Amino acid sequence: MSKVFSLDDIEGRLASRTGGFILAALTLILCLAYVMRLAMSHDVAGDFWHFWAAGKLWAMGGNPYDADFNVRVRTEFGFEAINGWFYSPHTWLLSRPLAIVGFDTALLVWRVLSVAALAVGTGLVVSLRSGEGRGWNRLLWAVLLVWAATSQPGSINFTIGQFSAFLFLAVVLFFYGVLRHRNWAVVVALVLLSMKLSLALPFIGYAAANPRLRLPMLLAGGIALVASVPAFLAGGTFETVTGYFNGIAQYTKFDVNGPLEVTGLRNLLMHWFGISVSGIVLSIGAGLLGMILGWFSWRSPERMSPALSLVLLLAWTMLLIPQHRYDLLILPALLIQVGQGWLWANLAVMALMFRAHIATNIMRLPDMAVHAPGSYLFSLAMLGLCVFLHLRLLKAGSVKDGSFLGTA
Repeated sequence: MSKVFSLDDIEGRLASRTGGFILAALTLILCLAYVMRLAMSHDVAGDFWHFWAAGKLWAMGGNPYDADFNVRVRTEFGFEAINGWFYSPHTWLLSRPLAIVGFDTALLVWRVLSVAALAVGTGLVVSLRSGEGRGWNRLLWAVLLVWAATSQPGSINFTIGQFSAFLFLAVVLFFYGVLRHRNWAVVVALVLLSMKLSLALPFIGYAAANPRLRLPMLLAGGIALVASVPAFLAGGTFETVTGYFNGIAQYTKFDVNGPLEVTGLRNLLMHWFGISVSGIVLSIGAGLLGMILGWFSWRSPERMSPALSLVLLLAWTMLLIPQHRYDLLILPALLIQVGQGWLWANLAVMALMFRAHIATNIMRLPDMAVHAPGSYLFSLAMLGLCVFLHLRLLKAGSVKDGSFLGTA
């Protein structure tokens, strides 16, 4: 007779050393195989061109923030840059080493490191959860990593060579540093996050409002400034700084960055009311909200636990700050908060986001995006998660330990 395994038996097998090794090996093999298949598709890694070309220009003593960035990239390297260079000067830390080797080799390294970032990040998410068996946590890690690598956000990230896997790792490192009192993790997180300033603002605001996190925040700022020196030397300090902020101001003027092509509140307001709200204004608003959450969590931890404040921080960040579909790789970081209701709500959103463009067609949603179908669905889903959070908050009347999310 065939043996029927109970849930406890399955959990025990996954918790064993052998079971854990087999699960980890199969998960990593599946993810790497999928990324290799994407790499063999010969689709243009257009966004990674920018990272690699910026490093090359810095090596040549040039300035990627110049208005003629696209022309220089076409002239020097023979490919078309879609937009300008919008990342911070201390992105030199990533771009310059990649420019030492050829484009294809650099892209391979970038993709492998992206898989590693996702594996470490999802592992940290699971490690921050408590009250669950080791076997189930290992299974959750495998599910999150496979989703991150093979979902629509992950597929776009690996195909075009985006930075999102490292931003996901940065968000989780910030959570890990705050919750486990590891200042080094907060420093690393803020250095990485500040390479994309709009996403960093809520986390900087959170750290600034918490006295315990101010020193790590200042250290991260110092490291970012020192790491920017080579960029200043190559392109000129004034030219680099002004070019960087001019680029940020011009960012939303490109069609692919318009309100219908990004996610969150900006997308919803355009769909519902035809209103185009400035992404810069929304990012500043998210930064102020981060300060409020950071201060409230530090000042009244008996009313709001740090873990819950971080979940609220990220949920509102994803709703307020306009992002592209590949940026949705940060979604699994919301699962640092334990709770069956919250777990299933997030897994439902992740299922919709796995192929958001297909789900959009099936649900016949009025998505008006031209370049990024599925952005409207994610915007609705993120609004739904925020509403879910706050309705449960009102019902519970207390936010001390996050039990309102359905732990019981």
